[in-house]
Amino acid sequence: MAETAPQPDRARLRELLADATPTPWASDPAAPCDFGGDLQGSEGEWNEFVGAASDDVDTALIVAAVNALPALLDRLDELEAENERLAVQNVRLMTENERLQGYEAILYPPREETTT
Repeated sequence: MAETAPQPDRARLRELLADATPTPWASDPAAPCDFGGDLQGSEGEWNEFVGAASDDVDTALIVAAVNALPALLDRLDELEAENERLAVQNVRLMTENERLQGYEAILYPPREETTT
């Protein structure tokens, strides 16, 4: 069986987003940076990030991921709540189905086979 990726700590991600420069972020590919990049916050301020050798593609990915993260976290919360609601509904329907099983013989009596 394939291993599943560890689940992200959504609460921690929301904390990090709240403490970080507000979104939306934008990148400036012309900004010189030998080992990271520069990110522009929604208030127009520039923030340098430091990491391994980076290029414009990495910067664009980070900007896009940070900008998408709030909506992705919200959608994940919505889907998890919907999953829980459907699980409760499924248990209720399975219980009702079991209760109705006893009526099957009354509603659908076996038919006698006729030969011609």
